[in-house]
Amino acid sequence: MKKYLSYFVFLAFLCNCKSYRNEFKDYEGDSFDHVKKKFLNFYNAEESKYSVLEFGNGFSGEKYTIINNREIIYDSILNTNPNYGHAKYIRINNLYDTKITDNSTGKKIIVKRNFAQKYKYIYVNRKREYLISSGLVSDSIKMGEK
Repeated sequence: MKKYLSYFVFLAFLCNCKSYRNEFKDYEGDSFDHVKKKFLNFYNAEESKYSVLEFGNGFSGEKYTIINNREIIYDSILNTNPNYGHAKYIRINNLYDTKITDNSTGKKIIVKRNFAQKYKYIYVNRKREYLISSGLVSDSIKMGEK
């Protein structure tokens, strides 16, 4: 009898469990077209040869150097605004590789041109590791030291 009771309790436990699903979402499609157009116009990134890097969460006052087309396009401190989860937007020419260097740790991230040419918006987040994505969670790349 105890055996049947334990089976019943186990089956009741399984019936009450929920399975959670992961949902992947394309963030590039979330904004209205007029908002995207105004944003790209503000950063002079309307042409297909330009992409926009968005530095999001995890930046806390470290100095970064960003090189695109053999030119330093940014060489300063990045701080994430805790209210918005955003640090900085930077326009890049996606016909060239872009190198992002964390000067405090020496870590380097290369955003390859063939990746950048596919996407208008490229998100860079830093928690324990760097995470680069196109807004498509499934296209995310975790980057370490080079």
